[in-house]
Amino acid sequence: MEHRMRNGALASGLGQPRGLAAEVGGRRNVVDDELPVESLISVQDVLARTSLSRSTLYRMIGRGIFPYPRKIGVSRVGWLESEIIEWMRSRPTTVAR
Repeated sequence: MEHRMRNGALASGLGQPRGLAAEVGGRRNVVDDELPVESLISVQDVLARTSLSRSTLYRMIGRGIFPYPRKIGVSRVGWLESEIIEWMRSRPTTVAR
């Protein structure tokens, strides 16, 4: 499948499934096969999954007891899904009285 950018130039590599090796200059590029697939999730997703309020989330980040977000744009951050899952699993369970 051929993809063109807005300026009409051919965007090479787009439309190919991730994780498949590609021929690059006569050599196989297998970097994608070796990297684990990680998902970044938005603050809305973090709040929904953890049931924390936005102010509590950022207070916990400031205290160093919640994973730090990654900057993914000028005014956008995201969290590694695996770090959020790990944090949730690290929380103590409640005991019925």
